[in-house]
Amino acid sequence: MKRIYHGYNFWEDFRCGMYEQRELRPRMIYDSLLLLKNKHNFYAAAHDMVNHWRYSAEHQLTDLTRNRRSWIGHAACCFKHKATMDETISAWQQLTKEEQRIANSVADTVINEFEQKRKPSCLKLDLG
Repeated sequence: MKRIYHGYNFWEDFRCGMYEQRELRPRMIYDSLLLLKNKHNFYAAAHDMVNHWRYSAEHQLTDLTRNRRSWIGHAACCFKHKATMDETISAWQQLTKEEQRIANSVADTVINEFEQKRKPSCLKLDLG
């Protein structure tokens, strides 16, 4: 997959406050915890986020050197209810190992879908 770069000023996650440094808000941690615990809601939020946040998704998910699973979780929580990365990390730490495994599986599914959409389609030409 070809790496795509976008300046941070284009990133939707940046513009929505995902990287802000502020006092942790218990409500955002709780909302993030609920989202990450529910595989169906987490998938829906992550899927919608990737489709709506084109610049962030392209920049972050084409970088194979980063932890793309964690970005999916952080960005989905920011997209869904404006949680910061630190608030999502706090929520993540409250999940059981099994809940973390399931959330990682959901993130892998969303990453896979993103990669499949980026693959060039192979058209078979009928030269006959």
